Amino acid sequence: MNPPKPNWTADIFGLLLGGGTILLVFLGIFALGKYLNEPNTPPNVVETPPIETPTQGTGSQVILKEVALLSSAYEVPKNPLDLDVFKALFPRVIINGSFEQAILSIKGKVGSSDAFLLLNFGSQGGLVRAVRESPNRLNIPQTLSRGGLFPAGSTIDISVNLLKDKLGTIGTEFIKTNLGEREFQFLDENEPIDVLPVAVIPFTNKGGYGGVTIGELTISYSCKPGSDCSIKTCDNNKVYTQCILDEHGKPAMEKWCRDHNTCNN
Repeated sequence: MNPPKPNWTADIFGLLLGGGTILLVFLGIFALGKYLNEPNTPPNVVETPPIETPTQGTGSQVILKEVALLSSAYEVPKNPLDLDVFKALFPRVIINGSFEQAILSIKGKVGSSDAFLLLNFGSQGGLVRAVRESPNRLNIPQTLSRGGLFPAGSTIDISVNLLKDKLGTIGTEFIKTNLGEREFQFLDENEPIDVLPVAVIPFTNKGGYGGVTIGELTISYSCKPGSDCSIKTCDNNKVYTQCILDEHGKPAMEKWCRDHNTCNN
């Protein structure tokens, strides 16, 4: 009796099936290992929840009032701190009352050099998200980690908490305190009627003023429960007393004159 002939077709099919199964298992293990070993790269854009603060007892959300400070974008000249230039270029605000929140939002476009931002609010000045290491130099690693270096060609969209925020010190303060940054309080929680300039002044990595077009400056604020407060703009072509008179009346203007001892009798 002759031995049965081998079934080459079945053997080849079995080999192909087995080899294919092993290959698929290998590829699956390889892909899984690659996925597990890859670092988690954060997304470029993250959407935030629609509500980020607890509602009050009435169930209503706290609404912030917004005040736009600019009628048009600006670029600073080479001498933005010259008194006449400063008064003509930068906006002023009339403040009054008990504040619960006050946020300054800054938007702009950086030119061809890396840039930084100096904020002057009233009589105080600080560097936005930057850290100083000497009277005329910044600590770049710490400034980078805080987001205070704005790369060439980038857009700026940042905010400063006017009631309490950490900013870099200016050179004259560093000489006195040796502090590269500190907490600033540009507005008190309870402010008397006053007029304050708001100057966002960009400068480049070579120390010259300019390098950024400031497109928007907006203050968003809310008052303490049961109290009244306000922030309004004061036109640059008006003197402080005229702005106070227009917004708050003659008694407020006369009190401001007495407090500052700047008005003629």
